[in-house]
Amino acid sequence: MSTSMIAVPQAVSRRVRKTITFDGSAGNGAVGTVAVFTVSGHINLTRLVAVCTVDLAGATATIQLGTVTFTGGIIGASTATNFVAGEIWYATNPIGTVATVHNMNSNMARQTILFENVQITVVTAAVTAGTLIFDAWWTPLTAGSTLT
Repeated sequence: MSTSMIAVPQAVSRRVRKTITFDGSAGNGAVGTVAVFTVSGHINLTRLVAVCTVDLAGATATIQLGTVTFTGGIIGASTATNFVAGEIWYATNPIGTVATVHNMNSNMARQTILFENVQITVVTAAVTAGTLIFDAWWTPLTAGSTLT
């Protein structure tokens, strides 16, 4: 099988947004996974920003961001109740309302090649309330690649 590669510097950066409002149900906060982005083909994820707009709730809930193969590959396990409206999630503990790129020490601050869907894994207990907004900037690496 041959794949047509696209030169990254020539590719136009694209942006996609996803809002997730947790309610503790299956696929939406229960222990398991919550879909964030669907990846088709191979993409270069150049920037990913997650902002909490409504405090997360769930007594002992922990979440991580990654893919099916690497469930914490983007951000490791984070305690859900530490997420407060206005905070930015880029490391295991969300930070206040300002985060400079040179301080972002997770995969969100560097380019990441993806060919699997991006998901939140709810690890220990359900996330019963709260909202996260994800903005992703990406470029295709193979013809027809998408991030939706």
